[in-house]
Amino acid sequence: MPYRITEEGNNITLTSEGTSYTHVFQDGGAGLFSLMYDIENVRGDKRVDIVVDATSMDTLFAAWLKDLLERNTINQIVFSEFSVATIQKVHDTQYLLTGAAYGEDVDPAKHILKKHVKDVKVSTATCEGADKNYICQSVIVTA
Repeated sequence: MPYRITEEGNNITLTSEGTSYTHVFQDGGAGLFSLMYDIENVRGDKRVDIVVDATSMDTLFAAWLKDLLERNTINQIVFSEFSVATIQKVHDTQYLLTGAAYGEDVDPAKHILKKHVKDVKVSTATCEGADKNYICQSVIVTA
């Protein structure tokens, strides 16, 4: 599995690993939504474009997850597929991610909420890697 979930009370550590930051971020999105829903049978009919920026890769990972969570709440979409087009350093202290999330409208009869995710802690986010071995993690706060 490209991501691991470790539970400690209402805090859950989401750890995503892959051969590139692109894969790590995509799998991190899948890990976040698998906490909330059974996403295996969610169709990717609706696309939502995502653009986030941050001052480090650590905070970019958390910003990506927070943005996905916010769009789930605002747009009432369950996401099941995630694509990252680019992750680039645009200034000495600025990173930019462009991508998309795919899913379908929330249907309470079909999409049973497993865990209510309240937040993604930016202060706990970490990313590191080199030579096709990348890992990012962040604490997810649940109710």
